[in-house]
Amino acid sequence: EIQLEQKTDSCRLHGTLEVNKLADHFHFFGAHAHISPMGVQNTAMNFSHRIDHLSFGLPTPGLIQPLNGDLKIANSSSQVFQYFLEVVPTVVQTSYANVETYQYAVTEKTRTIDHGTGSHGMPGIFIRYEISPLKITVKEVLRSYWLLLIEIGGIFGGVYATSGMIHSLISIIYDAIFKQCSNNQVSNDIKRKSINDDNSPGIAIGITPDSSSVM
Repeated sequence: EIQLEQKTDSCRLHGTLEVNKLADHFHFFGAHAHISPMGVQNTAMNFSHRIDHLSFGLPTPGLIQPLNGDLKIANSSSQVFQYFLEVVPTVVQTSYANVETYQYAVTEKTRTIDHGTGSHGMPGIFIRYEISPLKITVKEVLRSYWLLLIEIGGIFGGVYATSGMIHSLISIIYDAIFKQCSNNQVSNDIKRKSINDDNSPGIAIGITPDSSSVM
């Protein structure tokens, strides 16, 4: 059931539709509308619109609907707005309730009708959907506090082991650098001492023979 609320130069549609679990579509346009009675035949219309809410199945609090709040502005009266929806049945199982609902992904396309370039059709809003044969089950799994404590302990153990490895690596690098610096310092000291020894004044020792001991 679709209801129409007329407000000056715009209108608001709200309601529900019963659809089969097959690929199908519903649309809104000005002339010969199958669903929407908002137009007058042969009258150009601006199909700027905003989708406040669009969902499949029973209302489910907290479920994100991709098209909620989607706004489109038409630049001319010959624009076509197309939405392609892939609808997936979803079962949410919690400790409080089991909910069967539907999620969907959407692809949007906008084009301007120009018969001269081969872009045919009728201006309007077209929503095409396809129900997936697959079903997604989201299940709540309760975990004990012991598992939580084990995971926390594993995290702390990993942090401790990693910090130990980092400390060892830093120590190895520091020792290698310090040892190299020490070797360079010792080598420089030896060279400096050798240079000093070469430049020190020599000591001449003269021995004068004793004349009394010469025969």
